Amino acid sequence: MTSSDDGNPLIPADEAVIIITNILDAPRTLVWEAFTTPEHVKNWYGGHGYSNPVCEMDVRPGGRWRHVMRTPSGIEISMEFVFVEVVKPEKLSWRDVDDAKPTTPSRPRSTP
Repeated sequence: MTSSDDGNPLIPADEAVIIITNILDAPRTLVWEAFTTPEHVKNWYGGHGYSNPVCEMDVRPGGRWRHVMRTPSGIEISMEFVFVEVVKPEKLSWRDVDDAKPTTPSRPRSTP
């Protein structure tokens, strides 16, 4: 992953990317644990009324995150991601497994 001088990823203009930034009033180590510990992620991932019956994470570059989110109406959404960047407690980025082929440029999905 290449970054600009301000630390943001350099992403070609023709690629679809979502960058989410939050400022949280909590110690970095606590935020890191909330984003990287499956037992914690299951408690907050998704919106009001959503549950997360499956959350398995291997938090390391190239590690997988398998997640099933259940909507309030009972529909289950299966997701699988691969971690791209893991710099404790500074940066965490991931992308869909379908986009994770070795020839695909690195595209972060989220960074806390």
